[in-house]
Amino acid sequence: MRRWSANGRTPTDGERRSIDVGLVAARELSEATGETTVLAHELFVLNNYFEDWPTDDQAATDSDEDFDDGDGDE
Repeated sequence: MRRWSANGRTPTDGERRSIDVGLVAARELSEATGETTVLAHELFVLNNYFEDWPTDDQAATDSDEDFDDGDGDE
């Protein structure tokens, strides 16, 4: 992820789709508690951000509500 986004580079669609850290976190850390649960959530969010790769304008104007899926877990 770092290499593909270095120096302001936008990762290709294929690069963005190849990341599965969110899936791995969900699978491997599903029984986690405490701080590990926070880490798993952050990895999932990072994965989603990388896959969606918003423009600078989108990223600057997004808020937490943009990511609320309505299930009350946020």
